[in-house]
Amino acid sequence: MLHLLGDLHDEGMAIVLTTHDLNGMAAHLPHLMCINRHVVAVGTPEQVITPAVLEETFGAQLEVLQHLGMPVVVDTARLGT
Repeated sequence: MLHLLGDLHDEGMAIVLTTHDLNGMAAHLPHLMCINRHVVAVGTPEQVITPAVLEETFGAQLEVLQHLGMPVVVDTARLGT
């Protein structure tokens, strides 16, 4: 599905997709927007997926790790650490 959306984007089509799956999207989308009653942040995954932006967006402290050059969100509270 994401490859199809990428092909459509490459052809000049604007794509709007809503999801809470930031880890799944970060590797496939060139730009992200986080919204919580207002636009919290817009930019590349590296610019948007930060602890401060995620806390303002989701109201929770989330850890952001790097894996293969991409940000990965980890909810350490749910892991009990």
